[in-house]
Amino acid sequence: MELTDSQKSNDELQAILGDLWYHLDVVAGYEARIARFESPRFNVFDYIEPDENKVAAIIANLLDPNGSHGQGGVFLHSFVERIGFEAATKKVIVDAVVQTEDRTNWNRRLDLTLTGIRGSWV
Repeated sequence: MELTDSQKSNDELQAILGDLWYHLDVVAGYEARIARFESPRFNVFDYIEPDENKVAAIIANLLDPNGSHGQGGVFLHSFVERIGFEAATKKVIVDAVVQTEDRTNWNRRLDLTLTGIRGSWV
């Protein structure tokens, strides 16, 4: 007995779906192993639901070399590199000033400002 076109299409679809499920299981296994080390789905903001000003304050504290995190300029240095700005020395990072709600000449407020870093764009 020969299969109809519809039966062939159904068999092909079943094979494709079976292959897809296999690959999804493989990916899920990798994700589970990675999650033990990197926690890619964890987000503290899911629990504390801060407003815009609080998020700016958290970021400012992390970028501040004198922030309560005690890591010095590590976060700021990483941020500066990430945005393509090359600071001349680590001392330049330590001299940085981070402010929130900084007023402009037009009486607007900026969420976050970073001043005192000297260097160049890469």
